[in-house]
Amino acid sequence: MYGYAGRVLHIDLTTGKTHVEPLNEDYAKKYIGGIGLGMRLWLDHSKAGVEPFSPENPLILTTGPISGTVWPTGGNGHAF
Repeated sequence: MYGYAGRVLHIDLTTGKTHVEPLNEDYAKKYIGGIGLGMRLWLDHSKAGVEPFSPENPLILTTGPISGTVWPTGGNGHAF
């Protein structure tokens, strides 16, 4: 899908380990943009009942499909 790198980078901030997985193309189509996609990823990776500042909580950083273009506000990033 145009506008996405097609990959999701996972970084464990406690251990420093990383791995890359392909972006779910259905998610990219259904949750257009950084906010929708970021929220979907947050819902997939967060667990109920975890303390707010626990290392188990995900930190998700996203950009939208128009990042890097001349479109006004296209350079916004989002944190969840």
